[in-house]
Amino acid sequence: MAFNDPKGYYAVLGVSANAEVEEIKIAFRARAKRLHPDTNTRPGAAEQFRLLNEAYRVLRDPERRRRYHARGEKPDPQPQQPPPPPRPEAKRPEPPPRPSPPPKSGFSACRACGTLSAQPRIAIFHVVEGRPFKPERRTVSGVYCPRCAADAAVDASLRTWVRGMTALPKGPVWAFAALWRNLKGGDRPVEANARMLLAQARAFLGKGEVDLARATIVQALPFAAETEFRHEAETLLASLGGAAAARALKSRWPRFGRALWLQLLPFVLVIAIFAGAMALSLGRGTSEALPAAKVPAGPPPPPAKALVALPEGPSSPLPVMATVRDRVALRGSPSAHGAMLARLAKGTRVTMTALVPGEDWVQVRLADGRLGFVSLADLK
Repeated sequence: MAFNDPKGYYAVLGVSANAEVEEIKIAFRARAKRLHPDTNTRPGAAEQFRLLNEAYRVLRDPERRRRYHARGEKPDPQPQQPPPPPRPEAKRPEPPPRPSPPPKSGFSACRACGTLSAQPRIAIFHVVEGRPFKPERRTVSGVYCPRCAADAAVDASLRTWVRGMTALPKGPVWAFAALWRNLKGGDRPVEANARMLLAQARAFLGKGEVDLARATIVQALPFAAETEFRHEAETLLASLGGAAAARALKSRWPRFGRALWLQLLPFVLVIAIFAGAMALSLGRGTSEALPAAKVPAGPPPPPAKALVALPEGPSSPLPVMATVRDRVALRGSPSAHGAMLARLAKGTRVTMTALVPGEDWVQVRLADGRLGFVSLADLK
């Protein structure tokens, strides 16, 4: 009997209908790299990549492959016989509603890279995009490996920062809600993850990987605890030896990983810009409110010295003296560092009005009435 490959699974993988599982794996990995939408932008590449993943999930599982072969076999030609006369249809009672079907056996490949992960998760990330007055919300979901889940979270958050914050008026509110959910690793639906992980465990059992199957069921237990799959997960784990015998798998889903810090970086930049603007505003307000402090032009002036005034009367006139050299300094205080009031020429006559006790300085009055201090060494 001939096989007609009804859905083109063998054609898209490029293998024959008698190919071994290992040959199918090698063909899938080679073609997944060429057909991945991130590297292949040709029209129809995304559809071929979807068909490639579907073909791999069916053909790597012996039971699903057997059913696919049975569906595609052509029976031997037989002589046509007249169809039997139609029978009256008997009314059948409606079957009672059945519970959710148990998870089927089959590996779940990563939505982004197409590889098989020992710790897959179904994750939902939120994106807010649009333009002013037309914000839109959408989600990106699928089965992810830890690395691709981190990349998807960062990509969704960056799109929301760039295109969601400007989509007024509701965009910023929706954006912060979406960013918070992405920051926590996205939404991971409990029932869907429990179903997927149990199916992954059954696929490991079909391959004879009992340790990996047991470890995968242990991962499924937290998700299945509040669902209808709890009894099935516990029963299957007990049949394999229990959680104590499970080979521990190091978690590849870090709580504080690279994706968290990359998503926090825009928040830190916004807070830093806001704090800098506030500090600059407060600094300007303080500088305008406070008067400028006066800075002294030089060293503080020396303390004032006591003067002893000379008695003046009809019987005791004030002594008159003359300068002994040219350019004698007339100062404002009895000190060599006092302010310069004038330069007196040689022979200038001055009237002595007061003495400075213990100092070689005297107070004099010029002919025009100005007062100042001159050193006694410059007078005679």
